[in-house]
Amino acid sequence: MRCEAAALERVRLPVMPHLTLVPSANVADGSRLPVPEAHIFYASRVAVVNDGLPKHDGFMASQIAFGRALVGGPRR
Repeated sequence: MRCEAAALERVRLPVMPHLTLVPSANVADGSRLPVPEAHIFYASRVAVVNDGLPKHDGFMASQIAFGRALVGGPRR
């Protein structure tokens, strides 16, 4: 897969709304997107990002960070 190629994931969790994840690069009007809170799967990045946001490597750490953001839990 190349950078900015379409990639979707469907998330279906009990007691949560069903979600479809779309890369922000695929959204025409980025001004309506929420402010980023972290970088997940950072080891697979295309470029180094120095923006002060937390960076999470690996599957479990990335999934936990995403889950916390989804439910509004504490960030690290």
